[in-house]
Amino acid sequence: MNMKDYFPGSHKPLASKTLLNEAVEIFYQVGIPIEQVTQRRLERMAMCFLAVAGIRDSWQQTQGLNENRHLKTRDIIVLINEQFGENISSGSYDDIRRKDLKLLILANIVINSAAKPDAATNDPTRGYTIDPLFAGLVKTFKTEQWPAALKGYLQDRESLAEILSRQRNIFKVPIVLPSGEMFELSSGDHNLLQKKLIEEFLPRFGGGSQVLYIGDTSNKTLYIAREERRRSQPQDARPTCREGTAAVLLPPPRRAQPQRQPATTPCAPLSRTRQPWLSSGRTPRQGASERCRIGQAPSTIL
Repeated sequence: MNMKDYFPGSHKPLASKTLLNEAVEIFYQVGIPIEQVTQRRLERMAMCFLAVAGIRDSWQQTQGLNENRHLKTRDIIVLINEQFGENISSGSYDDIRRKDLKLLILANIVINSAAKPDAATNDPTRGYTIDPLFAGLVKTFKTEQWPAALKGYLQDRESLAEILSRQRNIFKVPIVLPSGEMFELSSGDHNLLQKKLIEEFLPRFGGGSQVLYIGDTSNKTLYIAREERRRSQPQDARPTCREGTAAVLLPPPRRAQPQRQPATTPCAPLSRTRQPWLSSGRTPRQGASERCRIGQAPSTIL
């Protein structure tokens, strides 16, 4: 079986790295969405799974609910530090539950159970264990029975990726662009603000502005007006989305302003009668001087 290397930068021993890669390959084949999980988080998730299942070097060692194996988060940390040479603090036990085991619990691979079926939530024997059906599947990994066992396990079972995708679609925020195109953003107050910005603010106060780009946390290139962007923006000014949703609006091009006409009209040439007065420095009599007024044709003194 050709195995993908999910941890190319890992410095763990080859045996440990191989076991971690195989664990992630199992996650992938049963439909756990690992594409958006960071390498370190994926590594911790695999180590937690191996610790809960009691696997050290063989998948035949898998133990779960039927074997009455229940581990608390602090026990998981101890096993990880011992088996994989980690130095995880015992005070970070809550990260094991909230982050490292989150997807595995949602996929019903790891369950929070107790030695007694009717035990209370705070029962001291309660801990994390492997679902019996999944434990049986894992024992067949790297054997001839694996393809048939995997097919039987997935039959009539919705994968975690499908479950999460369906749940996200329930809370989508629909948005309609001025062009009439429709898109859906993930839920959140920020996306509701983007919806109001594009659907309400833009038509009223945008003055013909265009939406160039919309990015969502689940799809950072949800909408790109490529032609408008190339025409209106230089290469190094293209918008990007890092976190949350971003909408970039391009103001319409400014219209060329008409040239303003001078406030006054030019005066007529000096008359023969006025030329001697100017050369002598004398002031012409009242009413005889020549004046140019706005909107009035120039006059000539005879």
